[in-house]
Amino acid sequence: GGVGMGSTVKMVHQLLAGVHIVVAAEALALAAKAGLDVNQMYDIVTGAAGNSWMFGDRGQRMIDNPNDDVRSALAIFVKDLDIVYSEAKRLQAPVPLAACALQQFISGASLGLSKKDDSSVVKVYETLTGVSVSESSNESTAKEGDDVGDIWVLPDGRKEKIFEVADEKEHRLMLSNEY
Repeated sequence: GGVGMGSTVKMVHQLLAGVHIVVAAEALALAAKAGLDVNQMYDIVTGAAGNSWMFGDRGQRMIDNPNDDVRSALAIFVKDLDIVYSEAKRLQAPVPLAACALQQFISGASLGLSKKDDSSVVKVYETLTGVSVSESSNESTAKEGDDVGDIWVLPDGRKEKIFEVADEKEHRLMLSNEY
């Protein structure tokens, strides 16, 4: 590279980081809406192929629901993803995921979260889905004494059959290869 390549590398990095934060929020909100214990979901994903560094770091913050612990402000991703989008437009390079992530961070800013931690983008999904990720971290679909073949009734009324998995490592391997 030449002069200015460092800032270009940072721009590409921020594209990845921003998209990963937004998709972590989306995944955890979907898990909460589906009635899953988001702590269990987090543990499974962080040991499977769907994990990313941002999911591991920001996902835990989303579950813990930090109020004043700002490590990186949401406004930074509004600025950085706007730079990504503008530069991509100049280069005529399509960046639909960057545009989508930017809109989610802008939505967070419109909720008054600009100075909050960037993980607070999860509140956009909580607003849209009507669920709280942090509150669902204490809910479990399984109950003590459940056996293979038992039927769980999920909070939304759907039914799910318990299947046997030999061990946790095998379960994670199955999840990472299933899709």
